[in-house]
Amino acid sequence: MDFAKKEWLDGLSHFSDEILNKVIIDCRDHCEMPPTLPQMIGFCRDIKKQNAFYAAPEKYQPASKEVVEDNIRQCKAFLFK
Repeated sequence: MDFAKKEWLDGLSHFSDEILNKVIIDCRDHCEMPPTLPQMIGFCRDIKKQNAFYAAPEKYQPASKEVVEDNIRQCKAFLFK
């Protein structure tokens, strides 16, 4: 039993308490059986991804006219084969 506890501790130690609490509540509400460790880690990763977001750089650099024209030409070549 100590080995199992250590494995679960090692597997879940890099997730915050907030994420673990959300996963536990979700499992309690939606799972028929308690999750395995790999399932629990997967659920934690999913919640972590939901909480993360991409922050775009503040300075926007539009593509050059040459790049745009080249991409349009490639699209037309692909569409009108």
